[in-house]
Amino acid sequence: MVELLVVIAIIAILASLLLTAVSGTKAKAQRIVCASNLKQIGLAINLYAVDNDDSLPGPLLTGIQAGYNLSTGGESAFPRLANFLWSGLGQPNPNTLVTTNMALPRVLTCPSQMKLRAADVKEGDQVNYASRQAFRFVPGTFAVDDSSRPFGYPSNTVPPPPGAPFKPMRMSVLASVTNDFSGTFAFRDVDQEVDTPVNPPWWHARISGSAVHGKGIRNVAFFDWHVEGMKGTNGLVNLKPY
Repeated sequence: MVELLVVIAIIAILASLLLTAVSGTKAKAQRIVCASNLKQIGLAINLYAVDNDDSLPGPLLTGIQAGYNLSTGGESAFPRLANFLWSGLGQPNPNTLVTTNMALPRVLTCPSQMKLRAADVKEGDQVNYASRQAFRFVPGTFAVDDSSRPFGYPSNTVPPPPGAPFKPMRMSVLASVTNDFSGTFAFRDVDQEVDTPVNPPWWHARISGSAVHGKGIRNVAFFDWHVEGMKGTNGLVNLKPY
């Protein structure tokens, strides 16, 4: 009987070790898929700029929702990234998608973030990534310098920014704001730890509480369109001090 109990205990220990290893492997695989998706987004933006007079896509909100259809285009109240990048990502033309039929490109999702989606949030409405909001404040103030928004900004936000909508930058103009494309983020994972402004966005309560891939790691796409996993929040805030 004692020997049997010892064997059972050993099996239980081995099983727990195996489950831990499997869980870690699955989390790593999801982080790799997320990074790959960000890389494809960057390549699609590059194609978009080539076809649109060097312009970045936009205007965009900071929170990037994956789903899109005819009603979420650039002229809509809340434009979505897929309406600009659908061709480069090999997705359906939004003109073929009525408002009741929302496409959900998996390439615009982070599988780890989607697992945490709240029950009252539709898949296509889940915020998976954050875009670069702005590079700087108006000198001497804490007012956002709207000319430094690389992806522009729509007008129908609450409260609406004066003068919106703002057009997205051209890649050539972006160089006047930053000379470090490889060290300046364009898109990144979202979580409540890094997305903690004075006035949290509406989607703040519906994302991961901490780094979605664990161990403080966040996937980040930079303006030279390389992607890397970064530990911590340093360099991932949207605005620089004046």
